[in-house]
Amino acid sequence: LRAALELQALRVTSAGEAVRIGISQGTMRTGPYGSATRRTYGVLGDEVNLACRLMSHAAPGEVLVSDRCQQTLPEAFQWAALPAIRVKGKRAPTPVYRLLAEAHASPTTLRQTATATEFIGRTAERAILADALLALLGGLGRVIVIDGEAGVGKSRLIAELAHMLEQRGIAELIGSGQSIELISYCAWRDIFTSYFGLEDASDLAVRQAQVRRYVAETAPALIERLPLLNDVLNLEFPDTDLTRSLDAVQRSEHLAELLIELLRGRASDQPLVLVLEDAHWLDSRSWSLATRVAHAF
Repeated sequence: LRAALELQALRVTSAGEAVRIGISQGTMRTGPYGSATRRTYGVLGDEVNLACRLMSHAAPGEVLVSDRCQQTLPEAFQWAALPAIRVKGKRAPTPVYRLLAEAHASPTTLRQTATATEFIGRTAERAILADALLALLGGLGRVIVIDGEAGVGKSRLIAELAHMLEQRGIAELIGSGQSIELISYCAWRDIFTSYFGLEDASDLAVRQAQVRRYVAETAPALIERLPLLNDVLNLEFPDTDLTRSLDAVQRSEHLAELLIELLRGRASDQPLVLVLEDAHWLDSRSWSLATRVAHAF
């Protein structure tokens, strides 16, 4: 499923066509077959045929998954339940799901970690964080980098920061780099999933409506750039005349401007803290956007 999302992010095949993917799961026969003079390798079975049928039904850029596979990892990924389809070789309609994204553990669990055990030491570091929050409440932005070897307590310090934010009533949006994640804007996907309140919204139409409403309220002048958010949240908005005319560099530029304007709109109403965990695993576009956000505020 992760591989499917990575292939989907590539957008096109080597032949220049949009990727269509079907996935199923079950018992199959795999291995070499043929005669002594001509042998080949293959995978045979009903689930292979079903995956092929799902691929045929998939729209360009879409990943369709059988219910057997979806029920194996219902909480690990974000799904959209689709109407059952009829496929060759099956008498009954086949339940099918659209794969949307991986559902990472909620960053808000940091707050629970902070209150679970007493925090001891790191007096100087805590003072720096407290000073930064005081400046933030006064309208001044700060950029703080927490650097150290693995296991020295960086995440525990971030958990303490989450606790400090809760005590002061300051909103936070948290994203993290992923060691096995190759999708662009991975860390910002977490942040803007929380920004738009999409954690529990699996239906595509609901997600689209929610995002459209937020953008219309926060950055109405940029509503025509809405399809650019597909690169971050996989919302499947159809291109507008503007976004259709943009090349790859222009799309990245316009997307960054839209995301920054959305963050600026949120920060104008209340103090806001952005946390990027495991920054050493950030993909290049997440890094680029983080640099632009730092300069913008």
